[in-house]
Amino acid sequence: MGFTAAVAIEMEQQYFRELRLGGVLTLRRIVESISAEKNTRLGAGRFLRLRSDFTDAQGEAVGFMRVTILKFKPSRGAHP
Repeated sequence: MGFTAAVAIEMEQQYFRELRLGGVLTLRRIVESISAEKNTRLGAGRFLRLRSDFTDAQGEAVGFMRVTILKFKPSRGAHP
């Protein structure tokens, strides 16, 4: 869609327990939402909210990370 630039807007992390050196984690990434196109000072774009769930080798949750980013078409003279 031509949204060639990105800027992170917000990040949330939560960990349920400490990790151990050598532990094997699995990552599952989910697209939670995509906004309608918005006009921002950086250019036209969409806000994406992504969630990453981390599990250990036994399949037990060890934490998650949620990030909101703006993917946009840079307008002339705009700087993130």
